[in-house]
Amino acid sequence: MTVMLTTKEAVKEQLGIPTADTSQDSLIERTIKAASDAIQGYCNRNFKQQDYEHTFNPTYDKYIFTEEWPVIAVSKVIYGDVELDPAEYSYKDNKIIKTTGTWDKETVVEYTAGYILPGDEKPGAERDLPYDIEEAAIYYATLRIRTGPSAGIKSEQVDVLRVQYEETNTVGGQVIPLPPVVMSLVNPYRKVVI
Repeated sequence: MTVMLTTKEAVKEQLGIPTADTSQDSLIERTIKAASDAIQGYCNRNFKQQDYEHTFNPTYDKYIFTEEWPVIAVSKVIYGDVELDPAEYSYKDNKIIKTTGTWDKETVVEYTAGYILPGDEKPGAERDLPYDIEEAAIYYATLRIRTGPSAGIKSEQVDVLRVQYEETNTVGGQVIPLPPVVMSLVNPYRKVVI
């Protein structure tokens, strides 16, 4: 699912494009989606609030760590073959906490997690995406629009054609297409996958 971690209006403001000028709207929207996909890919998680169902192996601990966060609501917990009463667990951030005992059976959890993104607000549901994530999306989208096809080129020479490319960022041997400033803004929200 493609999401937009910021709005066209925010990127247009950053680029100094009047709101009434719609001549670059499709480019801006496509670039926001690409920047958002890259940020979510780097962070190994989805930021948009949505419903999930995950099966967890026994942890023999009082915590189950959800794959997505922050957990907003838990609609159902099936512990072994039994649906638990909500009084038998609680939740916070990325944890489902068993009130008594440990999670020593396979457990299925249906839950809602994530943030309300800019542009997805509804009455009673204000955007709650952390501003540094949105700022990273704005920065990366505007950078990609401003550099256009020369993105990644550090210098070029015309006679005896010479092109020098920017150094790439790598994490765990994988090339990361994000600029360091974007990575530093979103690192606190990154899910470490081992």
